[in-house]
Amino acid sequence: MLPLRDLLRELELGPVSVVGHSFGGGVAMSFGYQFPERTDRLGLISSGGLGAELTLALRAASVPGALRAAHAVTALSPRWLRQLARHAVTELGLAPGADVDAVAKALRGIAEPAAREAFLRTLRGAVGWSGQRLGAVDRFGLLGAQPVLLITGRRDTCIPYQHTVRAHAQLPGSRLEVLDAGHFPHHEHPDDVARILAEFLAAEGSGELATVHPLDAAPRAS
Repeated sequence: MLPLRDLLRELELGPVSVVGHSFGGGVAMSFGYQFPERTDRLGLISSGGLGAELTLALRAASVPGALRAAHAVTALSPRWLRQLARHAVTELGLAPGADVDAVAKALRGIAEPAAREAFLRTLRGAVGWSGQRLGAVDRFGLLGAQPVLLITGRRDTCIPYQHTVRAHAQLPGSRLEVLDAGHFPHHEHPDDVARILAEFLAAEGSGELATVHPLDAAPRAS
């Protein structure tokens, strides 16, 4: 958090809006409650840090050797087999295609040992076999009057969307958007997420942000 604060100070920037996805949501919240004077508002997309529950895959990834094995299996599997596995997972409803593609991309991104080690250090700092280690719910009071936007996907197989719904109930004046998406709603519905973010960033104060959209309805303007 300190490097970001120092960067804003060097650039002579006033309070800024911070938006984070998944682990980045936890980072955004940490910045918000550590430096409320430098935070204008927070946007949290499928955010971590709102509850302990977590997908088995991420908990298993924190076990020594698991990521190396997963990368090896992915690298050695023929393309047709990877495509077949993707089709089976999505057709059975185990995970949205966007989530599967994102995991595959992440595994390709940690091919180098140094990259894998950096990822593991970050992951193990926040995740253990029992679930998420870090939580921000008990620090909500430190956010003060910062407007908060919460976006989640009801088909999220990584972090339960109920975490975000409960956070909304504990953050008066927050805006909640539950989309028909998985863990990456900004991949599945980029236009909707961009519009929601634009509305949120353009709004004045927090009073007009308290909206809840039905799970199966398309998002609509406040």
